[in-house]
Amino acid sequence: MFFRTNRCRTKIQRIPPISKTINPVIIKLILRVLGLNYDHQLRIININNPVTITGTSMLLQADTMTYTIEKEIIKCYGNVKGSFIGNIQ
Repeated sequence: MFFRTNRCRTKIQRIPPISKTINPVIIKLILRVLGLNYDHQLRIININNPVTITGTSMLLQADTMTYTIEKEIIKCYGNVKGSFIGNIQ
């Protein structure tokens, strides 16, 4: 299948789907915090004081943090600092 444009002639190919087994990677992290609040109904962890997360190849600091368990999303707020070594996937 070809499409004509003003500048070039472009060929579009269909790429077959890729099937691959993915092995889960378990990363050990250490969370340092004075206290936290857990909302069982919403499944959200709120940390309203300074937090530090460390791992073998990363360091993350923030004034406050929210972790949504269902979506696996961490949001950090205020003076967020971090360093990461290697590839982040």
